[in-house]
Amino acid sequence: MGGVDRSDQRMALAAREFKSTRWFNKVWWYLVEVSAQNAYVQYGSKESFGKFKLALIEELLAGKSWIRKKRKTVTE
Repeated sequence: MGGVDRSDQRMALAAREFKSTRWFNKVWWYLVEVSAQNAYVQYGSKESFGKFKLALIEELLAGKSWIRKKRKTVTE
């Protein structure tokens, strides 16, 4: 249960107040936060969770998250 408790603690720190009554926005941002926490745990970073999220956002915006290889086209 130690991992669940730590996850709940991080979620409490990152809690957001939404003025929107649209439930799907709340669910979407909750899933984004949980995904970021899971990536933080899997990565095993020594830096704080806030710094990890900033680095994650910068890499996603820079387009470094997906490495696409060019497909070879068949020419006859």
